[in-house]
Amino acid sequence: MARREFPITVRREAVKRSGMKCEAIGSDYGLEPGWRCNGELGSGFDFDHIIPDSIGGEPTLVNCAVVCKRCHGIKTATLDTPRAAKTKRQADKALGIRKPSSLRHPSLKRTMDGRVVDRRTGQELSR
Repeated sequence: MARREFPITVRREAVKRSGMKCEAIGSDYGLEPGWRCNGELGSGFDFDHIIPDSIGGEPTLVNCAVVCKRCHGIKTATLDTPRAAKTKRQADKALGIRKPSSLRHPSLKRTMDGRVVDRRTGQELSR
């Protein structure tokens, strides 16, 4: 599914509402609970989905926050990306999709010095 960006009308209204101050609030953005960043947006800003698009957040003014680059990076790295990955894993599991088991060969092991040996025979595999 393609990411749904905020329409230009929503972005204009969100910037007007923000007063050119970061609207990031709380621990999702690496702040104390209930605190607002209020940083100046003159050096750049992003439009953040409060509820991520990947889990059903709508591209509406209510779900849009104008945030500084720092706050947006923190939320994306610590909350949005892991949440989206977990959602995808759960959906795959519900469909019966699993990681391929061929990623690991059960009869081979790597020794502490980096050699690859056959578990059954102990013979080193040539590179």
